[in-house]
Amino acid sequence: GGGATATATASASSTDALAPSATIEDGSLGALPADLARWCARVLPPLSGVADTTLAQFLFSLQDEHEVRSYAELYLGDSKAVRAFVDEFITRKAAAEEAAKFTPVPTRGAGRAPTASSPGGGATGGSASANG
Repeated sequence: GGGATATATASASSTDALAPSATIEDGSLGALPADLARWCARVLPPLSGVADTTLAQFLFSLQDEHEVRSYAELYLGDSKAVRAFVDEFITRKAAAEEAAKFTPVPTRGAGRAPTASSPGGGATGGSASANG
């Protein structure tokens, strides 16, 4: 009984410990894919006691699966429900990262690409005028 409320308040205040992270400062935490964010928003509140996806964003920024597990257990506790969340989170994270590899990124100025492939396209024009 009483331990659960202590855990919930500790979880809420422990998110402050994430603030100094370079990952948060450089803004890359905003990269949590929409599908994963929606899923986390649905399943995290009963585990964490807060309706916030900051922890999910932090976990998503981690590269190592063992770090994801360690931090999740640190902030959420070690329970069957947390382990189930982490297993599913890692699966969904891997799927999102794999999908991102194959999603074409729209590039601006695509019309410039052909000049890069033609050797000295604009440089020869500059050289010719120097000779004249």
